[in-house]
Amino acid sequence: MSGVIGAPGDSVYVGSVVGNSIQVFDTSGSGSIFALVPSYASGMAFDTFNNLYITDGDRNSIYRYGIDGSQTLFASTFPVPRAIVFNGMGGFYVTTGGSLIEKISADGSGSQFAQFDSVQAVLALDKQGNLYVAAGEPGGFETIKKITPTGIASDFASGFTGGILGLAFDGIGNLFVAQNAERAIDKITLDGTVSVFAQTSFSLPGAIAIDSLDNLYVTSTAGNKIEKFTPDGTGSDFASLLNGGPSTSIVIASVPEPSPRMLWLFIAVFMALRRFCFYCNAKPQ
Repeated sequence: MSGVIGAPGDSVYVGSVVGNSIQVFDTSGSGSIFALVPSYASGMAFDTFNNLYITDGDRNSIYRYGIDGSQTLFASTFPVPRAIVFNGMGGFYVTTGGSLIEKISADGSGSQFAQFDSVQAVLALDKQGNLYVAAGEPGGFETIKKITPTGIASDFASGFTGGILGLAFDGIGNLFVAQNAERAIDKITLDGTVSVFAQTSFSLPGAIAIDSLDNLYVTSTAGNKIEKFTPDGTGSDFASLLNGGPSTSIVIASVPEPSPRMLWLFIAVFMALRRFCFYCNAKPQ
């Protein structure tokens, strides 16, 4: 299961088992059908161009959806792909086969990045490019593994006996963990302190993620509700799936703000073009 991000101007996308649909909600909770998918979306992730990628574990495929909802097959060589996260460099990390994490490039080709005895279909990436995944024995994913960009793995946190079904970072770098059986969202601070951030109003919380205002969204693996928590832990109903539940994944499309580097690059290109046009206009006929 994958994460969510939502802020003013953002759109929240949710994968639903019922009807095999992807539903899109604005930040007020008003929703509509974005696209119908071949099977339910096990995981979802956006690239920098707001193309939506979904994993279909039943068909061993990854599909790409354009902004207009048009579908193309992105990859079909990975067994049982589930969780997916954009790596910020044009590619993705994907859990496959129940024990592997693949690194997939922009052309759909991939290679093995990490392997454990068993991994849960949840992934999260921090700002330094480190990857986090729930690992353990099947049915008892109690440990969060941290994997560096070079593939070095270590234990990050453990003892989540409720079973981990969601991971997401806020803007500061705190990691939030959805414990399915405990109806709890835990918070791991930068110094490693673990505490209960909130209790969900429904049973069996699943996919989570954080928006740019540090609001947290959580889905239910048993019902059709999506709950929203403010940074202080105050919870409220955000939306209900249009055709019932449960949901499988949740993610957000947002219009990214230009980075200072990109802004200066744009200015430099503009000034170069301006000088070129001035030279062309000043050249004697």
